[in-house]
Formats: sequence, C-alpha cells, structure tokens
Amino acid sequence: MKSKIVLIVVSIFVFTNIMAQSKLVRYSSIRIVNANSRGQKIYIDFGTSEKFNIYKDTTIISGLQKVPEIHNQMDAINYMNDIGWELLHFNNITFGYTSNIADIIFYFKRTFKPEDLK
Repeated sequence: MKSKIVLIVVSIFVFTNIMAQSKLVRYSSIRIVNANSRGQKIYIDFGTSEKFNIYKDTTIISGLQKVPEIHNQMDAINYMNDIGWELLHFNNITFGYTSNIADIIFYFKRTFKPEDLK
C-alpha cells in the first residue's frame, strides 16, 4: 500500500515537472514616447527574429501589431492584458536635467503551450 502511494506521488511529480518544462515564455515591450504630452506615440517590440517569433496562430502577431494604433498608455496596457500578456515592470526615461518623464517602457510576458507555437 505504501509503495503504491509513493509511486502515485512520484508519478504526479514527474508529470507536472514535464508539463512545466514544455511551456515557453515570451516577452514584449511597449514604449510610450512623449508620455507627458498629448502627442504621445506608442511603439511595440515583440522581437523580429524568425527564430523567436514562433507563434503558430497569426492572430497573436496581428494583435500585437494593433498596439501602436492605441492612443493612450492605459488603453495600451489594458489591451495587452486582454490579449493575455502580463505586465512585469516599467521604466521611466528622462532626457537632460529635467524631472519630466519623456518616455516610459512597459515590459510584458506571456507563457505559451507547445501547441500555440510552430
């Protein structure tokens, strides 16, 4: 009886470990240029190398490409969340000796299952 329980526990551990290793994490960033002005521009970087852009579903790329069409930073962050990306961190970038924030970069991550990738 004890050996069956140990076997079940070990099997569950091995199975969950294998499943966890089969997931792949991808990162992206949004840069808000002129964040303190009405003329802000939004740029997205999700990588350009074919080696790293391994999304089977083209809606993932087309969804990311819609980000620059968004007109303010909160809508961009909410949109990224809606399409499955998790906000990790952000950086304020200032230029010169002013304390005004010139640009903000938001970093996101998303975990994919093997079947979501090529």
